[in-house]
Amino acid sequence: MLQRPVESAQYKYPHTAFPYSDLIDENARRGADVPEYEVLDTGMFDDERYFDVQVEYAKHMADDILMRVTIENRADIDTGLDVLPQIWARNMWSWKPTQTRPALTLEIVNESTYVSAEHGGHEPTVITAWSPDAAQVEWLFCENDTNVRRLFHMDGVGPFKDGFNDYLLQGDENAIRRDKGTRAAARMHVQLKARGKAK
Repeated sequence: MLQRPVESAQYKYPHTAFPYSDLIDENARRGADVPEYEVLDTGMFDDERYFDVQVEYAKHMADDILMRVTIENRADIDTGLDVLPQIWARNMWSWKPTQTRPALTLEIVNESTYVSAEHGGHEPTVITAWSPDAAQVEWLFCENDTNVRRLFHMDGVGPFKDGFNDYLLQGDENAIRRDKGTRAAARMHVQLKARGKAK
């Protein structure tokens, strides 16, 4: 029986896109005699236009872990959010060429979907996702590899670990896979009423 979360964390996500360019540009304009331009200075959290996201983990047995994500809309407006709980294999293969690359693979049984995680010598692990507040779960896959094309202008085989972002925000279907990889996300879209909560 699950007694209590073994770990929890809380995050605050704004309703708008994170203002990376604004922060970089404004801080570049400021001299050493002017305070740093911070996230709160951008106005992105004004009028409580953000989500409180609480993530809790509970362990039943060594290989049986539950993750619960609770989202609360802090604003006085209805809005939606894509929630992407993720699992990934620790990238050892980039540093140790002899290391076996693990595999996360989509499985479909009787119209139900789950991910099978396999790594040499270990029994396969089953990863499932469900939400009473989301109509469906869409599994997305990529490789848990740094995007060397973007960062270092080098050739590299993707899709890379920033692929979920590129798929969701730019609609780039080539940034993800639908069947396998070393990183997987269970995409669930939830609609929240003003001051509403979802799990």
